[in-house]
Amino acid sequence: MLRSHVMIKRYIVLLLLCSCVCFSAVHASEKYPTWFQKVLSKADKLNDLNPESALTYIKQFEQDNTQALSQMQQAEISSRKASYLLYIGKSEESLALINRLYLLLPSFDSQLGVDVLLTHASLLEGKAEVAAAMLKIEQAITIAKTLNESNYLAYAYTALANIHLSNHDDIEALTFYQKAFYLIQEVGDEIEMAYLKYQMARAHAYLKDRDRAVELYKEAIKTFSDHKMTFDEMRVQDLLGLVYLEQKKYQQAIIAFERVLAISKTFNSKAQTYLAYFNLSITYKELKQLDKAFSHFELARPLLIEVDDVFTKGTHHLTEAQLYIHFDKPILAKEALANSLKYYKTFKVDDILSSMVAYYDTNADLFVLTNNYEQAYQNQSKARKLAARYNNENREEARSKYKVMFDTEQAELKAKFLKQQEHLNQVELDNIKTKNQLQFLLIISALIAIVLLGYFFYRQVLTSKTLNRLANSDPLTRLANRRYIFNYANIAFKQSIIEQTSLAIIVFDIDYFKKVNDSFGHTAGDDVLVELAKLASEIVRSQDSIARIGGEEFLIVLPQTERQQAIEVAERIREEIERKTINFDDRKIQVTSSFGVAQRTTTDTEFLTLFNRADIALYRAKDHGRNQVMADDV
Repeated sequence: MLRSHVMIKRYIVLLLLCSCVCFSAVHASEKYPTWFQKVLSKADKLNDLNPESALTYIKQFEQDNTQALSQMQQAEISSRKASYLLYIGKSEESLALINRLYLLLPSFDSQLGVDVLLTHASLLEGKAEVAAAMLKIEQAITIAKTLNESNYLAYAYTALANIHLSNHDDIEALTFYQKAFYLIQEVGDEIEMAYLKYQMARAHAYLKDRDRAVELYKEAIKTFSDHKMTFDEMRVQDLLGLVYLEQKKYQQAIIAFERVLAISKTFNSKAQTYLAYFNLSITYKELKQLDKAFSHFELARPLLIEVDDVFTKGTHHLTEAQLYIHFDKPILAKEALANSLKYYKTFKVDDILSSMVAYYDTNADLFVLTNNYEQAYQNQSKARKLAARYNNENREEARSKYKVMFDTEQAELKAKFLKQQEHLNQVELDNIKTKNQLQFLLIISALIAIVLLGYFFYRQVLTSKTLNRLANSDPLTRLANRRYIFNYANIAFKQSIIEQTSLAIIVFDIDYFKKVNDSFGHTAGDDVLVELAKLASEIVRSQDSIARIGGEEFLIVLPQTERQQAIEVAERIREEIERKTINFDDRKIQVTSSFGVAQRTTTDTEFLTLFNRADIALYRAKDHGRNQVMADDV
């Protein structure tokens, strides 16, 4: 299941701009004549329904009234055109107007200046010029504070939060979202709160709190629907469908994408229609309904030309190749894979790890289809190595995001406590003449504070223990995870050098595990991992440590153990796995595993050297037919 993070980020930026444009007509009333205010108001109402209609209207107005417009009115029109153009994906035209505005505006110390700065920041972020974008946003924040404009300050905080979120700085992102939330809450603007909610929803999705993300998306959709803002509803429905895909709630995802499709056709939004068909194709592919997947893909294909995003084009061709492989069309699949790689090559591999794993897996499937098993194996090996990197990065990301969730909870509790203190201070001012009552109130407040602080401390201790356990264990198998076992192995390695004792390790993984997932489903694959983890844990000795370090890969560290002893342990595990039968939905699953064994030598200076030898031995075992134990050659 693939989808462009770039496109999701773009949705967030564009909807933020729409939020900013919706409010700009309010400040226009302060300095423009009534007839001009009506023009701006009509443009903003059209923008709520369809930005392309708003752009057409404002362009026609400008053409008909060029001579009658003052310099500031021309700047106001240009600012709106830049926002509408960016909202419909025409970034270069938008940037040209922004550059013109830098010449038109005598100063940016105005509400219009804040509009221009935030639009420019969005364009810069789209070009990956993050540092420059943040400078524009910080300038906008300074001006909004000087003008005492709560709405504009909230927009600027939200823009800054989006940049932090895109750069995985979740703590800073949530801090600025919270600032924006308080400001919009004070203003009491239901529409602006809806725009903020869908952006906060994406933050919750990044934190793996998908249920909360769905809740916020639905609240935003209801507000947009109630106010007949169907264009914004369409954008958020698409984001909601993507979260449902991540949750594997495919029927709900289909409903969301079908709604996107229906709305996009009313607007003749071909780019959005493409995404709706494409997402429906992906959803049906996940459901193994390949005929429907292919038919929706064929509907999306002619609309790809409407999409500017390079990543989306690469994902389109990768999905196309996967479908052709399912329908036994290797020549067409090969051509689609070549097109996919052409677009993926414009990115750094580390930025699209999961997509490259899918690319090499698909390439391997293509070579299997053409009976080129050597090339299939090489591509599977590349996919496995990238998958190990991806899983490790995801694990570290999840660990940091658990910390974010904890820190956020503490920040909310602190905010509640501060509000309570403010209330107590107000009571003190109101009752200054009644000294006895005030003293009593202060004593009660102090007791409450002590109880609250004690509660907060107790909860923090419990949460810290929970987070430590989550950070060091694999949630599926309950074994240690890669982070923990590698830390432990490094310590054991150094200790064996100091004490001059032996140290051996075993690396093993499940043979043809992908076939298990393809034949029985990922739930069955998870059951296999859990059962084999239990089996191996029962065989290893009490002083040994076992961990899951990748998708189907495991590591055992055996202190004070020679190579031959480790080989015997590995052989016992291999035999038990081969004999093991796993029942799933009245079907029986049997798998085998390949093992690599290595012992520390006097020339080894670090654990990674030992691990690499065991890993090489594992690949030798696979090269020699799998379901066997191989030791290093040292």
